[in-house]
Amino acid sequence: MSDHNDIMFFQSAHDKAENALIASLSAVCVTIGDVERAIVAETYTRLPSGKVMICELTMDNGHTEWGAAAVVNPASFNEPEGCRIARLAAEAKVREKLGFRLQEMLHRERDALPLS
Repeated sequence: MSDHNDIMFFQSAHDKAENALIASLSAVCVTIGDVERAIVAETYTRLPSGKVMICELTMDNGHTEWGAAAVVNPASFNEPEGCRIARLAAEAKVREKLGFRLQEMLHRERDALPLS
């Protein structure tokens, strides 16, 4: 009677590399640290209406993203809170761009796998 330990599975180099890449995908994601490292500059501008704060974040590749925070009554505008909310909105956009960058990198790695 044959024992299941006697069964050997063979994989090509391509299959092994592809399986390793697939296994690593579950651990790959964009982190807050990635977002923070990608940001090289930030500016804040309160628009003339006094109701809107804009945060512009410049990424390491020169691309910029912005976020906004607004109130109905300019008298109730809290500048530190407006800056915080505007930055969070801009960071969400940076995270999307980094996700695209990561997906592109993974795609290129997968396509670079040797064919069996």
